[in-house]
Amino acid sequence: MRFLLLVALMLVALPAQAERAKERCGWPAYKEPCRVAGGIYRALAPKGPGPHKTVLYLYGSTGHSKEITDASFFQQIVDRFGYALVVPAALDINYRGGTTGSGWTLRNGVQKTRNEIKFLKTVMADATTRFGLDTDNVLIMGQSRGGFLIWEIACHNPELGSAFAVHAGGYLGKLPDRCKQPVKFLQTHGVQDEVVRFDGMDDVSGRVDMRPIPDALKMLERTNGCHRGPLEPTGRLKSYLRYSWSGCKYGGALELLTHKGGHYYPRDWFKVAIDWFEDVNAGPNVLPLADPSKRGKTIKFAKPKVNSGSTPKSNSRFKKVPNS
Repeated sequence: MRFLLLVALMLVALPAQAERAKERCGWPAYKEPCRVAGGIYRALAPKGPGPHKTVLYLYGSTGHSKEITDASFFQQIVDRFGYALVVPAALDINYRGGTTGSGWTLRNGVQKTRNEIKFLKTVMADATTRFGLDTDNVLIMGQSRGGFLIWEIACHNPELGSAFAVHAGGYLGKLPDRCKQPVKFLQTHGVQDEVVRFDGMDDVSGRVDMRPIPDALKMLERTNGCHRGPLEPTGRLKSYLRYSWSGCKYGGALELLTHKGGHYYPRDWFKVAIDWFEDVNAGPNVLPLADPSKRGKTIKFAKPKVNSGSTPKSNSRFKKVPNS
C-alpha cells in the first residue's frame, strides 16, 4: 500500500517538475538552456504571451549562447526593441592549429557535425511554443561564421526566416547562378575587415574559398530580379554608406551598408538592422515598431558628403562585442 502511494505521488510530481524545467530555460531565468533534439538554445523574450517579433541570432566562431544572452549589448534586442531573442548553440569543431571551439556546420564546409537546418527548425518550433513567437516576423541575424551560415540559409532554406541580416560574413564555396527564391537581405561589412575580407578569401574552413561579397550580392540581385546594383553609394546613414537595389520582385529586397571599421559591429548595428527589417517586412498584420520614437517613420538617408571616404579621427564608436 505504501509502495502504491509512493508511485502515485511520483506521478503527480512529474508534470510539476516538467513545468518547472520548462520555465527554467525562459525569461528571466535564461541561464538554463532549452534542450531540443540535436542541441540546446537560450532565449530572452518580452513579458506577455506574444506573438513576439523575433531575432534568431547566429554567432561567430568560438562563441557561446550564454555569453550572448548575458551581454547587455544583445539584451537591448528585448529591452529596447521589444523582440524575442533566440540564440542556438553551435557544436564544437576543430580549427587550424589544433584548437577546438564552437562553430556551425556549413553546407560547403569541410567538417560535418550536425544538420544545422534541421536543428534550427527544431529550435524555432520549440521556441515558438514556449515563448509565443510571431513566425511571420523572424529576422535571422549573424556575424562572421554565423554570417556564412545565414548566407546559405537565405539561398537554400529561406523558409526559416522573414529576412536576413549579415555582418562580416559571406557565401562559402562556389556560387550558384540563383538562389531558391527572392529574399530580403541586408549585408553590412567593414572596409577594414581583415578577418572576413570584403573582396573574398582563399582556403576558408580548410580548403574552401569565400567568394567576394559583390559577387554574392550579384547572385541575390539575379535571384530577386532587381535592377542592376549601384556602383556608387545611393545614400548615407550615420557612419554607413548605403547601396540599395531597386525594382526587386515581390518578396525581395537587397541592401549593402559599409562602414570604416573592421570585423566588429558598429555600436548601432542592431538598431540599423531592425529598422531596416521593420521597413522591408511591413505588412497589414505587422506589429508596432519596436522603437516607439520611430513609429510610422522610415529610415532617412542623407546624401553622401564629398569627403565621406576620409579616415575617421578614431574608431571609438566601433565596439568589440563578445563572441562575434
